Amino acid sequence: MAAPKLSLHIQRRTLASLTTLGVGGDVEVWELTDPSTLLEDLQRATDAPYRILGAGSNILAADSG
Repeated sequence: MAAPKLSLHIQRRTLASLTTLGVGGDVEVWELTDPSTLLEDLQRATDAPYRILGAGSNILAADSG
């Protein structure tokens, strides 16, 4: 069986580049290419815990990621 096609673009970035305060360490960032399938894609892609962040304001992240 072929791996499911996901509407996510996955890359390593720093949270500092994504938050208004400019703080936070390296993380795996999953950017949506099709928001309508967000939860389905996350469930198929991983069993790891995840957080959904909006625009990055009011987020204070540790430098450890």
